[in-house]
Amino acid sequence: MQHRQMNQIIRDSKPPTEPVETPWTGGEELKYFWALANNVFGREHASARVYDIIGYRFKKAKLHEISRSDFLDLLVEFRLAASGEGELEKVLKKLGEQGGKIRWLQRRLAWTDYHLVKYILWHGKKTDRKIDNINWLIGSDKARGIITGMSIILKNGGTKNGRTK
Repeated sequence: MQHRQMNQIIRDSKPPTEPVETPWTGGEELKYFWALANNVFGREHASARVYDIIGYRFKKAKLHEISRSDFLDLLVEFRLAASGEGELEKVLKKLGEQGGKIRWLQRRLAWTDYHLVKYILWHGKKTDRKIDNINWLIGSDKARGIITGMSIILKNGGTKNGRTK
């Protein structure tokens, strides 16, 4: 299935008016979802990571238990992560060892790139009010604050949106 077709499906999707057995509309959509998950997390880790995210964010045990809108949100997040859009990867590579530590904490917290960026922006706005992108981490010692904050969240059990309880 082409990216263009999937974009159209996502744009045209309306919340179901009746209960639906599964959050996906057909086999092609599910295949696309797992292809993206394999691309983002690697084939050997995709299944475990997807179910970690589902359990952590939605408090569900199975993919078919989440809602259609949650499924589409995951699909969009995986598509963005797979396409490499955004600055996150560049920023984390420039941070070197600190970037690796942030990625490690991200995996432990079961955050997608979207949630990590949201947390970094939230932290930046909390410390410097004029932050509107994640590049503020480069060339500063503020990555240490991100690592400390993520470590505290992990120690306290974490949350789905990157904020403390």
